[in-house]
Amino acid sequence: MKLDELQKELGLFVNLILNDSGKASRRYFTVGGGILGVKLSINTSPLVHDLQEGHNLPRYQIQQEDEPLVDVIGDKNTLKVMALLPGVKKEDVSYDVVDGMIKLKITKGGKAFYKEIPCDVNPSKISVLSTTINNSVLEIIFKKKI
Repeated sequence: MKLDELQKELGLFVNLILNDSGKASRRYFTVGGGILGVKLSINTSPLVHDLQEGHNLPRYQIQQEDEPLVDVIGDKNTLKVMALLPGVKKEDVSYDVVDGMIKLKITKGGKAFYKEIPCDVNPSKISVLSTTINNSVLEIIFKKKI
């Protein structure tokens, strides 16, 4: 059941109770666009009393973490991986090559972020030629062993 359907059904239930009893009342506490709490009383006794006005709830900021933009360019002799990593230093980045995958690990501020980049690479047939970061762009060039 979707949230809007549940809210509609709950509203119908509350209206049914209010219409069937002479001394019923309800109050909604709204924040933003949604209901924060409900107080439903019948004959002055609370039936439902979830949250009261002024009750402080912790606010959580929802953060959307963007994955870095990554590009992989390969030719006969090299494989170049470029990733846009604003604010990241060369020493914050580590990587590993496993069958069909390059795994990037970025450690910053006590947190670790991972990015797996699929590629057609056998670890025994590749070595690192260079690693640089310039203007927030990480560039790792792998040399293919022929």
